[in-house]
Amino acid sequence: MDDERERDDIDRRIRAALTVDAAATSRIVERAFATHEARSRSWTSRALVAAAVAAIVAGGVWQMRTSRTLELAISGKHAWVVVSSSDGRRWIVGPASDRRQRGSYVIVVPQ
Repeated sequence: MDDERERDDIDRRIRAALTVDAAATSRIVERAFATHEARSRSWTSRALVAAAVAAIVAGGVWQMRTSRTLELAISGKHAWVVVSSSDGRRWIVGPASDRRQRGSYVIVVPQ
């Protein structure tokens, strides 16, 4: 007799664990039978919001990049050309070095 009570107790506990809430069941059924239009409208509105946010971010990045203009001053004497930028960088371009001088070094002195 104890085995029957134990089985009934186990059966009762399993059934209680598997019982579904009525509100959850109704939500699942409503979503399953929702029209395709309602689901596609919500997806479309999310896609439009995401596209608008992406456009705003891209516009801001483009505006930041174009607002900093870089002015270059180019001067030269004989075969040497010096390009100076408004942020202080300089590039010096000269004639090609002789192959025998490869491995030599350059000394750069800051102003």
